[in-house]
Amino acid sequence: VKTTENKFNSDGFTTENNVGYVTPTNITDIGNRYMSALQSGDRKALARLMELYNSRLYSFIYRIIRDTVTVEDIIQETWIRVYEHRFDYMLTYKFSTYLFTIARRKALSEIRRRNVRSIMRSLTQKDQSNDMLEDLDFEQNTFVSPDVFADGKLTAPIVEKALNKIPDHQREIVVLRDVEGFENDEIAEILGWKIPQGTIRKRVHDAREAFK
Repeated sequence: VKTTENKFNSDGFTTENNVGYVTPTNITDIGNRYMSALQSGDRKALARLMELYNSRLYSFIYRIIRDTVTVEDIIQETWIRVYEHRFDYMLTYKFSTYLFTIARRKALSEIRRRNVRSIMRSLTQKDQSNDMLEDLDFEQNTFVSPDVFADGKLTAPIVEKALNKIPDHQREIVVLRDVEGFENDEIAEILGWKIPQGTIRKRVHDAREAFK
């Protein structure tokens, strides 16, 4: 038996080739149970995973993107990646950490694309005042409202107001820790931190202090 650490590449997938090895399964993780079923050919398992995690994904990604249509697109792209790479997934992972890692990286990629489009739009408007660039707009209402937490409770306006006052990087930490309930090491994995445990604890502490 060969065990491996949860090492993700830029897409959130394992960087190690585990062909020929048997790894222990994290059977206590309900996400892994459905991933195991998906790997065995049960396509309904993907729908079950979406039912379990879409509300949480929406709440998290919305606080990065702040655009409902784009959030829905990112969620769909995230699940496509999960399905396409289902055989690369190792059942030793915690599924929610794996899923949020993919979603966050896709959200950040979208922000980078927006920045590029904004620059190009500005240049085009200067050079061709009669040409207007329009963003594509798709009507989709497939996910929950951004003012709903995973447990169904409405977000208190005072909480949202406080979240909006802190920097983006600290808002991510607070949402992951106090809304989604991730542990410090899981937050570090999702945010791609390669730092000592003491530094992780300090970053989480500082973010929560800023939120108070």
